[in-house]
Amino acid sequence: MNYYLALGLQTVKEAKAYRLNFILSFLVILIPLAGQLLLSKFIYARGFQLGSWQLNQLLAYYLIAIISSEFFSIGTWWDIVNDIRYGGLNSHLLKPYSYFWHNFTVYYTLRVVSISFAIIVAYLAYVIVSGNLFLQLQLASLVQFLLLALIIAPLSFLITYGLSLLTFFFTDIGFIMKLLGILLPFASGNILPLDVFPYKIKEILIRLPSAYLVYHPSCIMSGMYTWNEFIRLIIEALLWLLIFIFIVWRLWSEGKKSYEGIG
Repeated sequence: MNYYLALGLQTVKEAKAYRLNFILSFLVILIPLAGQLLLSKFIYARGFQLGSWQLNQLLAYYLIAIISSEFFSIGTWWDIVNDIRYGGLNSHLLKPYSYFWHNFTVYYTLRVVSISFAIIVAYLAYVIVSGNLFLQLQLASLVQFLLLALIIAPLSFLITYGLSLLTFFFTDIGFIMKLLGILLPFASGNILPLDVFPYKIKEILIRLPSAYLVYHPSCIMSGMYTWNEFIRLIIEALLWLLIFIFIVWRLWSEGKKSYEGIG
């Protein structure tokens, strides 16, 4: 535990050194969010409506969605990719700590640092566009969000960890990030709330693990789920968590057998 705490503190110190990265992160968050908020106001000002969403609900949804997508993101973690590709995994395997929890600590420490700035930028954009100084949040919604986050945080990292472990089996996994860059914004609800899609497509998308990264957390904070619906959501999220625990375990077990450790 002392090792992971020290590792987290060291990661924060290193993250502070990359100030330009923070500035670029502002733009990455601000530009798409501002576009979504302004487009929503334009549509509703013309008398149209997106599904059953009221304008204030939709603006709040996009605010939570951009924050959730920053924290509960999936992709390939290049520390793992490089360790496997260039033989750096050797040193980790010889040390008395878990390689999984080592990367989990670094990954989410960086997420916490970046999300702090993301919340500030997203909130300012929301206030400017909506004219509302505060979100109308219910205590029950906040509790539900925090409970779901305890499952989604490890789930999103397990998916990232599993995708990164594919380096054991493929020479180049850059295609994964390209594919995710195309599909994930739609499948997670980052572009549009999933309930506005045609019924059959919606029923598929809201059951996928990608929906738990953005859509469900954003709907929870919008106060759209009763406790019965939330309990069903928690059960489904736990099932996905167990599935990916098994997948990652298999990838790690089979990957170490093929790992040559020579870079």
